[in-house]
Amino acid sequence: MPNWAKNQLTITGPSDALDDFQQKAKGQVPLSADHTEDSDLCFHNFVPVDRETESQVKAWGTKWEADGVNADRPNSTTLSYSFLTAWSPPEHFVRRVSADYPTLTFELWSADPAMDWHYYLSVKAGETISEQQTTYDEEAADFWGDEQIEEVGSNGEATNP
Repeated sequence: MPNWAKNQLTITGPSDALDDFQQKAKGQVPLSADHTEDSDLCFHNFVPVDRETESQVKAWGTKWEADGVNADRPNSTTLSYSFLTAWSPPEHFVRRVSADYPTLTFELWSADPAMDWHYYLSVKAGETISEQQTTYDEEAADFWGDEQIEEVGSNGEATNP
């Protein structure tokens, strides 16, 4: 079983471009050789690859499709997805798709507290605006709404309860 990275992808821009992206994003993702599931975010619809782990990692940045996808359209110029990916953020997917939607800005937050990393990427028209990878610190825990991270002293007691 993989470690599951949690992801938040927020896309902003003109309503018509968001409508197009949201419609194209919907699809069937394979769960096994003979079973698929409807999803609001299907990487393969934008960046088609052989259903092999190596090609998916190279094209998307993660070995499988997004899992547990929740889509939200809070207003006409914002579209947001929260989902899980295996081991790593789908950064290659976000970079490639942003080139196809040059009027949209893509912001990806991703984290795996168990592996102690937090990642942020902002891209527009295939160009990186900002990128940062840090440890999973209190700022990351606040973003994800996780409990405060406790530091443990040499005596095994929490130093910031």
